[in-house]
Amino acid sequence: MTSTPLMPPYTQELTLSRFQQVAANAKEQFHTEAAAIRDNPRLTTVGKQEALNELRERTRAVIKDAEAQHRAAREKRITNLQQKLFGRSANERSDPALAISYRDAAQRASEVAEDGKDVPKKTLALMDWALQSGDIPLQKALLRIAFDWRLEDVVDTFIARSPNYKDAANELWDLTGTAGSGDIADLVFGVGHDLQPDPIALARASEPTTGQSAPYHQENRTSAMFP
Repeated sequence: MTSTPLMPPYTQELTLSRFQQVAANAKEQFHTEAAAIRDNPRLTTVGKQEALNELRERTRAVIKDAEAQHRAAREKRITNLQQKLFGRSANERSDPALAISYRDAAQRASEVAEDGKDVPKKTLALMDWALQSGDIPLQKALLRIAFDWRLEDVVDTFIARSPNYKDAANELWDLTGTAGSGDIADLVFGVGHDLQPDPIALARASEPTTGQSAPYHQENRTSAMFP
């Protein structure tokens, strides 16, 4: 199995997906616009803080949306790979006899996993037999078990005899493993301190400005103290 190793970001050149790039661009644009706001002589200190908070809010929304779309695309890709590796082809779905074979294979594979004893050893032995006998439904059922249990030897044995599935198997292994769920490039979706709202500016924005009447409960309390 040639899975992608989990490496610190400074030791590898990251390739961003479409939505990861959207988030990266949003952060870059934020820093550009934030610098322009801070250097704007026509804005007061309070005005700058309010403008920066509005910019932060817009940027966080863009990043959050990009992350949601990235997760959805990832799940769709996993589903497609699982269908390719474990599922029946269009021709197979039209064959009633194969439907029975796939059902029996799934039951046989699940029995190995449910037993809970020597699952890696038993799955590998059964995969060897399925490959030698050309039992494709059983191969696919066992391959699903191998991914669920993270049995790398079983997956390697399968792709050694079925090289056309190697790329799909390696990609799915990466996407469904611990490293895949914590892709280094996903750090681009993180919201650092610079994108957090300024609590002082928020507090000032919530205060009544000069000329505004005090809240109702304050007016009543004042009139009660000074008739």
